Amino acid sequence: MRVKTLMRTRFATVTEETPLAETGVAFAREQLETIAVVRESTLVGLLRARDVETMGPSTVPSLAAHDWAWSQSSLTVGDAATADFAALDPEASVHDAIRLLVRQDVDAVPVVEGAALVGLVTTRDLLSMLLELLESDGPSGLDHVLVMVDFDESTAATVAAGAALARRHRARLTLLHVLPPPLRSLLAPGVPRGMLDWARRQQRERCLVDLGALVPSESAVEVGRLVVTGDAATAIIGTAARLEVDLIVVGSPMRRRFLGPSLTDELIESAPCPVLVVRPDAKAGISSRSAHARR
Repeated sequence: MRVKTLMRTRFATVTEETPLAETGVAFAREQLETIAVVRESTLVGLLRARDVETMGPSTVPSLAAHDWAWSQSSLTVGDAATADFAALDPEASVHDAIRLLVRQDVDAVPVVEGAALVGLVTTRDLLSMLLELLESDGPSGLDHVLVMVDFDESTAATVAAGAALARRHRARLTLLHVLPPPLRSLLAPGVPRGMLDWARRQQRERCLVDLGALVPSESAVEVGRLVVTGDAATAIIGTAARLEVDLIVVGSPMRRRFLGPSLTDELIESAPCPVLVVRPDAKAGISSRSAHARR
C-alpha cells in the first residue's frame, strides 16, 4: 500500500511566527504530539509537544522562582520547532512510514511533493488500517497473539493491547520473556555449576509467576506463559515461527543492541507475521499510538 492512499490531507499546521502559547489548542484538537510547521505551503519544520514542554520554566519550585526571565507568551513556534526531520513521498510504502515513526519516535510523519506539504501519516491511521484488516468480513486470521514482555515501563500497555486484541478475536495469548544467555560469574569462580543452574531455574520460575500476574484470570482469554533463554530477536522470531502465531506485540522502544539496530527494527525485518509496536503511554487495546503491520 502506498502512503498516498492512507495519508490524511486535512490537518492543523502552524507557522514560525505562531505564538507558542497558542499551540496547545492545535495539539488538543488534532490529538497528536507532532504538528507541521509551514512557510506558506512549504514544510520547514516539525513542532513536537515534548519540545514545547522543555521551553517552560523548571518544574522544581525552588528553581522556577528564579526563572523570572522566562515567558512562554513571548516565544514563537520558531523557538521550539526542529528542522531535523524526515518526510515521505506520496509514492512511499506504508512500510517506509512505519520505519520513520518507529525510528524517530514520533506519532506523525509529513508527506511532501517537492517541498510542499500535502499530507500527514499518523500512528492512529496505521492502527486503524490494522484493525480494518483484522475486522474484515472474511476470517481475521488472528488466532494466536504473542506478546513480548520485557518487564519495563512499556509492559502494562503492551500486555493490555495484546490481551484486548486476543479477547476481541477470541485468540490465544502467549506472554514471552527472554532471559539473556547465562554467563558464569567472574566474581564467584568457585560456585558449582549445579548451584548456578539452580539459580537460573529459580529466576525462570519467578518470571513465570510474574507473567501470570499480568493478565487477570477472569479476562476470558486463554493465556500461555513462556520463558526462554538466548538472543532476544532470535528467540522471539523462533518462538513466533514454532507456535505459528498471527501477530507479535512488542513495546517501543525495545532494547537496543550496542552499535546495532533495535530489536524492534530486527523484528520488523525478519518476523514471520505482522508486528504491532505499542508506545509505553498508549491506552489499552485499539488506542495504541504506534503500530506496524507487515504482510
